[in-house]
Amino acid sequence: MTLLVIILMLIGGEKSVVKPTDFQQLIDQYLKENLHTDGVETEYSFRSLPNEIILPKGEYSIRVAQTQPLLKKGYSGIPVEIVNDGKVERVVLCSVFIRTFENVFVAIRPFEKNEEIDASFLVVSRIETTNMNDAITAMMPLAGLRTKRMVKENSVLQRSFIEEIPAVKRDQAVSLLVKANNLTIGSSGIAKEDGLIGEEILVQRVGTRETVRAKVVGQSIVEIEIK
Repeated sequence: MTLLVIILMLIGGEKSVVKPTDFQQLIDQYLKENLHTDGVETEYSFRSLPNEIILPKGEYSIRVAQTQPLLKKGYSGIPVEIVNDGKVERVVLCSVFIRTFENVFVAIRPFEKNEEIDASFLVVSRIETTNMNDAITAMMPLAGLRTKRMVKENSVLQRSFIEEIPAVKRDQAVSLLVKANNLTIGSSGIAKEDGLIGEEILVQRVGTRETVRAKVVGQSIVEIEIK
């Protein structure tokens, strides 16, 4: 991140003055450089600026302190350093409120739990997302996703509402591969849990009450490796 500095030529008289407009100019530059995010429109307003600050006679600069990341929405306190001859004389806080607006997906009909996301039942709407940290924007692909809960009509689709469609679903028949050394034996089973590829799930062998832990390796395929 570029370090923004405003040099204040404040040599006249016995005292030097840093004005609120000096802080505002610095923060304006800082926000214009750091608020660029694809697909996100931002607005900001100043909530508090330091009053006029009287300093001993000298040549000063002000800069944004590199101590914390900028919050990209909501209230953000931005520390500003007043520097003289490379030494920080004082740190003051400038407060801004940042609003965000984004294109998000909105359901035009209800979705049931565990229903695959069908984009034809979604519309893209531009709304304020300042107080939303979970909204799914129109830039996110939806293929291979399903709902984790019911989604009401006219609801904004949120990340907490969705999950990846499992490769194996609970109570689904699966191919059970048992690997031992260089030998692979195939049998059948019933998945007792949902599972993504790479996860281990509980599987019941067909025709028995025996259950085993098996790794999901493909669509409706699980594997046990005996070493």
